[in-house]
Amino acid sequence: MSITDLTGLEYCSNLEVLNLRSNSISDISALAELTNLRHLYLDYNSIIDISPLAGLNELQELYLTENELNSDAYTIHIPALEANGTDVRYDEEKPWDVTSDGVVSIFNLVAVTSKFGQSGDNLDGDVNGDGTVNIFDLILVAAHFGE
Repeated sequence: MSITDLTGLEYCSNLEVLNLRSNSISDISALAELTNLRHLYLDYNSIIDISPLAGLNELQELYLTENELNSDAYTIHIPALEANGTDVRYDEEKPWDVTSDGVVSIFNLVAVTSKFGQSGDNLDGDVNGDGTVNIFDLILVAAHFGE
């Protein structure tokens, strides 16, 4: 049996350790109220959005490997958590590596440019995940050029 719904967990406000490894969880909004959490294990789930974790200032250790994290997770939330002292474990995906060849090069810029102006879900060139391929996506690719 696999856990899919965290409803009610928001009332467990004194939790310091929570292990939800290897489930089918996609919505973690109930965790936003668990401000005493120090160790959180969410690896091997179906989590896309980790923004509910932004206010967990006591968090020391967070496992997110094998999830389907969105670009905001990589560009905003994980860096913010790490800046707060949280040790975050995750699959190092580079959304700016549009060609998925392991290096950010001119080919990535070309790939984004070829989709420029398009809107929709899951577009290859939508590096920042805002639903539109635009100048902001090109800027992100250019900022990581050569990595």
